[in-house]
Amino acid sequence: MVSESPAHAAESAGIGPDGVPIFSLAELYQREGEMLGKGAFGAVRAIEGYPELAVKEVMIKNDDAKFMELTEHELKTVKRLSHPGVIKYHQAIRDESHIFIIMYRYHWDLQRLITAHRRTNKPVPKGLAFSILEQVADALAYLHNPYKMAADGSSSHGVVYRDLKPANTLMTRDGQRVVLADFGLCKDALHNGGTFAGTPAYMAPETFIRHETSTASDIWAFGVVMYELATMKLPSFSHFWKPEDAKAFFVSGWRPDLRAIEDDFVRTVLEKIFVLDPAERPTARQLCELLREFNASPTGMKLRISALESALEDANTRNASLEKAL
Repeated sequence: MVSESPAHAAESAGIGPDGVPIFSLAELYQREGEMLGKGAFGAVRAIEGYPELAVKEVMIKNDDAKFMELTEHELKTVKRLSHPGVIKYHQAIRDESHIFIIMYRYHWDLQRLITAHRRTNKPVPKGLAFSILEQVADALAYLHNPYKMAADGSSSHGVVYRDLKPANTLMTRDGQRVVLADFGLCKDALHNGGTFAGTPAYMAPETFIRHETSTASDIWAFGVVMYELATMKLPSFSHFWKPEDAKAFFVSGWRPDLRAIEDDFVRTVLEKIFVLDPAERPTARQLCELLREFNASPTGMKLRISALESALEDANTRNASLEKAL
């Protein structure tokens, strides 16, 4: 899955089938750019001379078999997926200490967007929020589809993402394109199985209580993201639950506290999502259709135009700042 590349190769090996250059290790070392982001297991850097690309540098931890297994699993999963809303890795090579993954460059993620608006006490523009949610729902519908075609043309089973959250939702600078990233925890949708995986704040009750994950668990996480976009905070019931505490809290007749939700459409959708029976939740495709219908309505169009105008105003402000600096 991860190719070895001789460090002495000075030139790139040409252009890949997707039109993206194939880099040698030597060229990656030479073109190492600014740090774009950093986590516990590596960093994402710019590639000098290729402003549309970035390289994800993952530290090889030979003493952590589980981490390396998740990394290999993610690379294999992403390789067979093909959708505008799913991250695409163009190349993966390694040296003695790192795996280098070439991908398109995204300027920030949904978590940073929410944090920025929370700090200024300004809500995310509704048009932008609904555009993001529609793209995420469309990507989930693709992942969950048991009849989709793999990137190589073969058949591919449905995939349960299992870690939908703002930090794994990458965005272009203007927020008009969104992709899901980090597929280390995903699994085959044919096997609901008992596995405790994900980020607690976005995990469904059945995951805490019975260690069950399914496509419906992804839908619950989608609801938490939708709530967070609407209010700039997590729902009161979104945190780590011990199984016995979750069982005592999420009892028959439970209803979510949605008093903080002002938008009628958002409240209606969340009431459909935040139900205890996974089988009663809408599918990702149904959510996508609801959001498309809303975005195509006069109200939705007005919100989208407002979001675009806001993005244009931000871009003009950045350009003015750059011109002043020059």
